[in-house]
Amino acid sequence: MSVPETKSVEPQDWRTVDELLSKWRETIGSIQNAHYQSSTQYARYNLWLGIPVIVITIVVGSAVFATLQNQVENWAKIALGFISVIAAVLSGLQTFLRYGERAERHRSGGVRFGALLRKIDYMRSLPFESRDNAKEFMNSVKSEWDTLREDLPMPSQRAFKKESQGIVGKKVE
Repeated sequence: MSVPETKSVEPQDWRTVDELLSKWRETIGSIQNAHYQSSTQYARYNLWLGIPVIVITIVVGSAVFATLQNQVENWAKIALGFISVIAAVLSGLQTFLRYGERAERHRSGGVRFGALLRKIDYMRSLPFESRDNAKEFMNSVKSEWDTLREDLPMPSQRAFKKESQGIVGKKVE
Protein backbone atom coordinates (compact mmCIF):
# COMPACT_ATOMS: atom_id res chain seq x y z
CA MET A 1 0.00 0.00 0.00
CA SER A 2 1.66 3.25 -1.05
CA VAL A 3 1.86 6.43 0.97
CA PRO A 4 -0.24 9.20 -0.61
CA GLU A 5 1.74 12.24 -1.62
CA THR A 6 1.59 15.36 0.52
CA LYS A 7 -0.27 18.15 -1.23
CA SER A 8 1.31 21.57 -1.25
CA VAL A 9 -0.30 23.50 1.61
CA GLU A 10 0.27 26.90 3.08
CA PRO A 11 1.42 26.96 6.69
CA GLN A 12 -1.48 26.79 9.14
CA ASP A 13 -3.95 25.82 6.40
CA TRP A 14 -5.46 23.02 8.48
CA ARG A 15 -8.86 23.10 6.80
CA THR A 16 -7.21 21.96 3.57
CA VAL A 17 -5.25 19.10 5.11
CA ASP A 18 -7.90 17.82 7.53
CA GLU A 19 -9.64 15.84 4.78
CA LEU A 20 -6.33 14.29 3.69
CA LEU A 21 -5.47 13.47 7.32
CA SER A 22 -8.83 11.72 7.63
CA LYS A 23 -8.02 9.52 4.60
CA TRP A 24 -4.53 8.82 5.91
CA ARG A 25 -5.96 7.89 9.30
CA GLU A 26 -8.32 5.39 7.70
CA THR A 27 -5.51 3.83 5.66
CA ILE A 28 -3.10 3.72 8.61
CA GLY A 29 -5.84 2.17 10.77
CA SER A 30 -6.35 -0.56 8.18
CA ILE A 31 -2.61 -1.25 8.07
CA GLN A 32 -2.47 -1.35 11.87
CA ASN A 33 -5.32 -3.87 12.04
CA ALA A 34 -3.74 -5.95 9.27
CA HIS A 35 -0.50 -6.10 11.29
CA TYR A 36 -2.42 -7.29 14.35
CA GLN A 37 -4.27 -9.85 12.23
CA SER A 38 -0.95 -11.09 10.77
CA SER A 39 0.53 -11.28 14.28
CA THR A 40 -2.37 -13.45 15.45
CA GLN A 41 -2.08 -15.65 12.36
CA TYR A 42 1.67 -16.25 12.79
CA ALA A 43 1.32 -16.83 16.55
CA ARG A 44 -1.28 -19.49 15.77
CA TYR A 45 1.05 -21.13 13.21
CA ASN A 46 3.83 -21.09 15.82
CA LEU A 47 1.59 -22.96 18.26
CA TRP A 48 0.49 -25.43 15.59
CA LEU A 49 4.13 -26.40 15.05
CA GLY A 50 5.41 -25.93 18.60
CA ILE A 51 2.90 -27.94 20.60
CA PRO A 52 3.22 -31.10 18.48
CA VAL A 53 7.03 -30.88 18.76
CA ILE A 54 6.79 -30.74 22.54
CA VAL A 55 4.29 -33.60 22.77
CA ILE A 56 6.16 -35.83 20.32
CA THR A 57 9.48 -35.15 22.03
CA ILE A 58 8.01 -36.08 25.43
CA VAL A 59 6.55 -39.28 23.99
CA VAL A 60 9.82 -40.24 22.30
CA GLY A 61 11.88 -39.46 25.39
CA SER A 62 9.60 -41.52 27.62
CA ALA A 63 9.55 -44.40 25.16
CA VAL A 64 13.33 -44.46 24.92
CA PHE A 65 13.61 -44.88 28.68
CA ALA A 66 10.96 -47.62 28.59
CA THR A 67 12.90 -49.50 25.87
CA LEU A 68 16.09 -49.40 27.94
CA GLN A 69 14.49 -51.49 30.68
CA ASN A 70 12.48 -53.93 28.55
CA GLN A 71 12.98 -55.89 25.37
CA VAL A 72 10.93 -54.20 22.66
CA GLU A 73 9.91 -55.59 19.32
CA ASN A 74 11.49 -54.25 16.13
CA TRP A 75 8.31 -52.59 14.87
CA ALA A 76 8.18 -50.52 18.08
CA LYS A 77 11.79 -49.44 17.62
CA ILE A 78 11.06 -48.46 14.01
CA ALA A 79 7.93 -46.56 15.05
CA LEU A 80 9.89 -44.76 17.75
CA GLY A 81 12.58 -43.82 15.23
CA PHE A 82 9.97 -42.60 12.76
CA ILE A 83 8.22 -40.46 15.42
CA SER A 84 11.62 -39.07 16.40
CA VAL A 85 12.26 -38.03 12.80
CA ILE A 86 8.83 -36.33 12.64
CA ALA A 87 9.71 -34.35 15.78
CA ALA A 88 13.02 -33.29 14.25
CA VAL A 89 11.33 -32.20 11.00
CA LEU A 90 8.67 -30.17 12.84
CA SER A 91 11.32 -28.59 15.03
CA GLY A 92 13.38 -27.70 11.96
CA LEU A 93 10.33 -26.17 10.28
CA GLN A 94 9.56 -24.15 13.39
CA THR A 95 13.11 -22.80 13.45
CA PHE A 96 13.24 -22.13 9.70
CA LEU A 97 9.81 -20.48 9.36
CA ARG A 98 10.31 -18.30 12.48
CA TYR A 99 6.58 -17.88 13.06
CA GLY A 100 7.12 -16.59 16.62
CA GLU A 101 9.51 -13.90 15.44
CA ARG A 102 7.22 -12.94 12.58
CA ALA A 103 4.26 -12.68 14.96
CA GLU A 104 6.23 -10.34 17.21
CA ARG A 105 7.33 -8.11 14.31
CA HIS A 106 3.72 -7.70 13.17
CA ARG A 107 2.55 -7.03 16.73
CA SER A 108 5.23 -4.37 17.00
CA GLY A 109 4.07 -2.97 13.65
CA GLY A 110 0.52 -2.69 14.95
CA VAL A 111 1.77 -0.82 18.00
CA ARG A 112 3.91 1.56 15.93
CA PHE A 113 1.11 2.31 13.48
CA GLY A 114 -1.14 2.90 16.51
CA ALA A 115 1.31 5.52 17.78
CA LEU A 116 1.13 7.26 14.40
CA LEU A 117 -2.67 7.22 14.59
CA ARG A 118 -2.58 8.78 18.05
CA LYS A 119 -0.27 11.51 16.74
CA ILE A 120 -2.78 12.33 14.00
CA ASP A 121 -5.72 12.15 16.42
CA TYR A 122 -4.01 14.42 18.92
CA MET A 123 -3.32 17.08 16.32
CA ARG A 124 -6.85 16.83 14.92
CA SER A 125 -8.29 17.22 18.44
CA LEU A 126 -6.75 20.66 18.79
CA PRO A 127 -8.54 23.78 17.51
CA PHE A 128 -7.14 24.97 14.17
CA GLU A 129 -5.58 28.07 15.69
CA SER A 130 -3.70 25.97 18.30
CA ARG A 131 -2.07 23.62 15.80
CA ASP A 132 1.50 23.79 14.56
CA ASN A 133 2.52 24.33 10.95
CA ALA A 134 0.38 22.11 8.70
CA LYS A 135 3.05 21.36 6.11
CA GLU A 136 5.62 20.41 8.74
CA PHE A 137 3.13 18.13 10.46
CA MET A 138 2.11 16.43 7.22
CA ASN A 139 5.75 15.90 6.25
CA SER A 140 6.44 14.47 9.71
CA VAL A 141 3.55 11.99 9.43
CA LYS A 142 4.58 11.03 5.91
CA SER A 143 8.20 10.53 7.00
CA GLU A 144 7.17 8.31 9.94
CA TRP A 145 4.85 6.34 7.66
CA ASP A 146 7.65 5.81 5.13
CA THR A 147 10.01 4.66 7.90
CA LEU A 148 7.44 2.16 9.17
CA ARG A 149 6.97 0.79 5.67
CA GLU A 150 10.74 0.30 5.33
CA ASP A 151 11.25 -1.22 8.79
CA LEU A 152 8.29 -3.59 9.02
CA PRO A 153 7.22 -6.65 7.08
CA MET A 154 4.16 -6.30 4.90
CA PRO A 155 1.02 -7.81 6.44
CA SER A 156 -0.35 -10.77 4.56
CA GLN A 157 -2.90 -10.26 1.80
CA ARG A 158 -5.22 -12.46 3.84
CA ALA A 159 -4.99 -9.98 6.74
CA PHE A 160 -5.77 -7.05 4.43
CA LYS A 161 -8.69 -8.96 2.95
CA LYS A 162 -10.12 -9.68 6.41
CA GLU A 163 -9.59 -6.07 7.39
CA SER A 164 -11.37 -4.74 4.31
CA GLN A 165 -14.28 -7.12 4.93
CA GLY A 166 -14.56 -5.94 8.51
CA ILE A 167 -13.75 -9.38 9.93
CA VAL A 168 -10.90 -8.09 12.07
CA GLY A 169 -13.27 -5.99 14.12
CA LYS A 170 -13.54 -2.41 15.19
CA LYS A 171 -10.56 -0.23 14.44
CA VAL A 172 -8.44 0.68 17.44
CA GLU A 173 -9.04 4.30 18.28
